[in-house]
Amino acid sequence: MHRPSHRGGHSREVVARSRSSAGGRPPSPGAELEAALLAWRRQADGANAAVHALTAVRSVVAALCERFGAPAALLGELDALAATLGAPTAAPADTGLATAAVGSLRVGPDDEATPDPVRVAQLLASVHEAVLAPAERRGRGVFYTPPEVAARLVALALALTLPEPHPQPHPHPEPSPPAVLDPACGAGTFLVAVAEWLHRHRALAPAACVDAVHGRDLDPVAVAVARTALAWWSWQRGGSPCWARADVRVGDGLAPPADGGPPMGRFAAVVGNPPFLNQLQGRTARAADARAAAQARFGGAAKGYVDTAVLFLLAAVEAVAPGGRVVLVQPESTVAASHAAAARAALAQRAELEAMWFGGAGLFAAGVRVCAPVLRRIEDGTAPPPASPVQLLAGAAVEPAGPAAAAPWSGHGAGGHWAPLLAAARGVPASALRGTSILAGLAAATAGFRDQYYGLVPYVREADPIADGRTAPLITAGLIGPTGHRWGRSPVRFAGRVWSRPVVDLDALAAGDPKLYGWVARRLRPKLLVATQTRAVHAAADPAGSLVPSVPVIAVEPHEDADLWRIAAVLWCPLVSVHAAEQFAGGGLSASALRLSARQVLTLPVPDDGEAWAHAAALLQNAHEGAIGTETNTDHLGERLFDDVARSMAAAYGCSAESSLEAMRWWRGVSDRHRAAMFL
Repeated sequence: MHRPSHRGGHSREVVARSRSSAGGRPPSPGAELEAALLAWRRQADGANAAVHALTAVRSVVAALCERFGAPAALLGELDALAATLGAPTAAPADTGLATAAVGSLRVGPDDEATPDPVRVAQLLASVHEAVLAPAERRGRGVFYTPPEVAARLVALALALTLPEPHPQPHPHPEPSPPAVLDPACGAGTFLVAVAEWLHRHRALAPAACVDAVHGRDLDPVAVAVARTALAWWSWQRGGSPCWARADVRVGDGLAPPADGGPPMGRFAAVVGNPPFLNQLQGRTARAADARAAAQARFGGAAKGYVDTAVLFLLAAVEAVAPGGRVVLVQPESTVAASHAAAARAALAQRAELEAMWFGGAGLFAAGVRVCAPVLRRIEDGTAPPPASPVQLLAGAAVEPAGPAAAAPWSGHGAGGHWAPLLAAARGVPASALRGTSILAGLAAATAGFRDQYYGLVPYVREADPIADGRTAPLITAGLIGPTGHRWGRSPVRFAGRVWSRPVVDLDALAAGDPKLYGWVARRLRPKLLVATQTRAVHAAADPAGSLVPSVPVIAVEPHEDADLWRIAAVLWCPLVSVHAAEQFAGGGLSASALRLSARQVLTLPVPDDGEAWAHAAALLQNAHEGAIGTETNTDHLGERLFDDVARSMAAAYGCSAESSLEAMRWWRGVSDRHRAAMFL
């Protein structure tokens, strides 16, 4: 396979800042290093990126060796690669990088103590990452994990997998080291974390800790940096740099063993942060031969737009031994994305989902939200275990996420469904819906595409009651609130400008674009309009069939014999919003938004109790008909009405009053800032 080098999916762009504190004190060592890294990166214009990065790291390691009395052998790995690449072993120009790097590790007023080796590993990874051009980093996925997060994820994986050591009198035989793999090791952040954990918590000698780590990466410079970081760690912890013993080498972590990939079923744990390579973007999409190789190995689980990071999960479950753990950082979309459903299902056949970590907002500067499933490999031929509680973990501290950690979500449902875990971590109450039928039996759902959106632009104008011609109000997703819309009462942005009362000129559209007019005409029928990118299901009723949905608004159109108000009662039911948030969390633009598709709307369950459902529908219809032509405060009307509707729908779904109240509290909490008039 020929793919970008394997790296984690978080961005920590190095930006030079001239930070000076009050009183004219000099910038901090961190600011000096950032400025030096930026200057070094600017020298790379037209240069070989690998050579430029290698020279930068070597200059820093040489300065560290000189400053802290480390043996020159620590430069051996970098010098050997420099000879292979024809790279210089000295800086092409003095950018102050080496001095700034040493200064960033200042450990005390006298600056005499040797810095912690984990900090040194972090420094080397940061230098390698930061000297690359931003476009190259994004295209190759060169974004490393903060070391404190790597250390806690490693501790999570190894503490679950490795037995507690038995107390033994000293001296005692050195235990056999376990094998731990990072299949996309980059500059070695996770490898050093593994070695440090084994040394501290299993009392292994430094050389045995280095023997335990195994890593693969396609980037030879990254591999040299990782091996050098391990050499520095072993020198500082044990007095001798034993990098030559480490099984950390250039290789494809996704390749099968016959093609040089990691062996199957050997490792006690697989940890790391593989590259996030979005297959909808040209610069990160897999090449044709890589797609073919992935599908040949993983079958249908690798088809479509599944992120490369997900493929590493599949490979890791093959590489880990039965009973071992896999903890690989993933984009948060992995828990819910439809294109990852086959991969989740495949994982559920070979591993038990024990825990799920969600990184939360602000953990990484790029704003990429991350997660990490904790998977325990089961024996081949063994049936997946029954559903069991999945522990929820959150934040940089990788701590239990409160009461929701005990929620009985299972990773072994249809399609390896993990979205409920994300919903629980965000405070969505557990769904308690009961229903044997879905909305597809009552309605069709349609959402337009780019052609409809851009096609309407020339035919939209402000409403003018004096002007001749037929028009229809245009409803955007931003105009739709929890139980209605604000057309004509709130400004709206469409096609790059702000409108007060946007309408579609139907006569002009019929003359100018008959095909698009046909699409619009088919939407001018009784329906409900459902917004996307909302935290709960937001819908507006259009019983008169007079509104035009703007892409990506979903038009839910009742079948000929179906009751629009029964469908409204379903879409406006807080319990249904809870169900949707639980099933489809993680697909929106923001962390908590739903990006419902037309197909997903049609999968929403409908009640089995027709009498209670009919009562709720009658309440909504009567309220609508009573509000037409009045100046009633419909917000207040809606709040009072929905207490009654919620109770009726809870009864219709067979849910308890407690579940209904919990759903209503959550629904109001996420919907209050989207207050909308209930009816047009």
